[in-house]
Amino acid sequence: NQPLSRLLSTLLPPHLHPPPSSYEQIGHIAHLNLRAPHLPYKHLLGRLFLDKLSPSIRTVVNKSGEVGGPYRTYPVEVLAGEEDYAVNV
Repeated sequence: NQPLSRLLSTLLPPHLHPPPSSYEQIGHIAHLNLRAPHLPYKHLLGRLFLDKLSPSIRTVVNKSGEVGGPYRTYPVEVLAGEEDYAVNV
């Protein structure tokens, strides 16, 4: 049972190191901010985060657009798990 950081370093090509390792958690959602070089691996990364952080995490998302509007919201893309955005905080 390897830590997430070691697993990511093992599975991603060396030119993508350091791998993404930080996330924000809101309820059962883990929110990643992946950089452009990591995007081809976004579903793999989402699945790894979901596998390592479950059961407290059931949904992994990545920000897919710019912050805007009166409530400063932004679009997200589900990378792994349930498409459920209703959370209890």
